[in-house]
Amino acid sequence: MEPLIPFEPISADSIPSEGDWVFQVKWDGVRILVYKTGSETAVINRHLNNRTLQYPELMDTDSYSKADSFILDGEVIALVDGKPSFHQVMKRDRLRGEAVIEHMKDEIPIIYMVFDCLYVNGESMIDKPLDKRQELLRTIITETEHVRITGNFEEGEGLFQAVKEQGLEGIICKDLEAAYLPGGKDDRWQKIKNYQDVIAVVCGYIKNGSRIRSLLLGLYGPDNQLYYIGKTGRGRYSERDWKTIQAYLEKGEQVNCPFANSVKEAKNCQWVSPIYTVKIQFLEWSESKTLRQPVLDSFVEKNPLDCRFDEGRH
Repeated sequence: MEPLIPFEPISADSIPSEGDWVFQVKWDGVRILVYKTGSETAVINRHLNNRTLQYPELMDTDSYSKADSFILDGEVIALVDGKPSFHQVMKRDRLRGEAVIEHMKDEIPIIYMVFDCLYVNGESMIDKPLDKRQELLRTIITETEHVRITGNFEEGEGLFQAVKEQGLEGIICKDLEAAYLPGGKDDRWQKIKNYQDVIAVVCGYIKNGSRIRSLLLGLYGPDNQLYYIGKTGRGRYSERDWKTIQAYLEKGEQVNCPFANSVKEAKNCQWVSPIYTVKIQFLEWSESKTLRQPVLDSFVEKNPLDCRFDEGRH
C-alpha cells in the first residue's frame, strides 16, 4: 500500500450546530497511520516518515485487529499523570536504535488512539461516510493496553467544557456523513483548541554564562522572510536534555541575523541557521505579532518554510 497524507481538520472558534456531527477529544500526540497487508506491517507519520521502529507495540496486529489487511488512522500518545504529554511522546518519536527503543518502552509507554479505518480486507473505505467507517472500525479492533478506540460524544459543548476542566488540548468536530479526503483539509473536520499553539523556527539564542537561557523564535511572512515572534526558556526539558539541545544549536551558529525585522535582544544573542522547529504553547498574540507567555513544549519535525503567520493556529 502506498502511504497517504491524512485528512486534517481546520481551526474553528465555535462548535457547529447544524448537521450530523460527532465530537471527540483532541489528543496531544503524534498522528500515525498503521498499514497491514499480508505479513507486512508499517507505521507511518503524517509527513510520510516511517516510524515502524519507534513503535514496536503496534507490530503485533493480531493482538488488536481481526482484519487481514487494513489502514488505520489515529494518534499515538504518552500519558503523564493521566494526561497526554506531547513532550513525552516526542521523546519516544525521536528515539533511534532498536536497543534504545526497547529499553524506553516501559519508561515512556504509548497508546494508539485509533479514530478511523481507511482500508479493510481489500476494500477501500475512503469514500464511505464517517459513521460507516467507525462502525467497521469497532468490529475489527479489540482494545488492548496499547491500542484504544477514540470515543464519540454527541454533545460538543459538554465535551469541550470537560476538556477545559481537565486541561486537555481541545476537541475535534467531525461530520458523520463526510468521506475521507487524503491530503485534504476542510471544514468537514474542525478542531477547537483549549489553548493556542504554534510551530515556530528557532533563529537564535541568549546565554546566561555558558548555558542557553532562552531561544529566539520566528515565523515566515507572506514575503517569505522570517519575523521575530518572541523568546522562550527550556520549558518542559530537563537540564540534561537542554545540554544536548545546546550542543546541536551551537553547531548551527551563523553570523547573520535571520530576521527581517529588528530584535531588541540582538546585541546579546547568537544567531543560528533556521533549521530547527519547536512547538510553542502560548496565551495569545499581541498587537505587535509576538507571543504572550510562550512555553516551549517540544522540538518537532516540520519544514521550517511551512512555519508561517498564516498558519499561526494549527
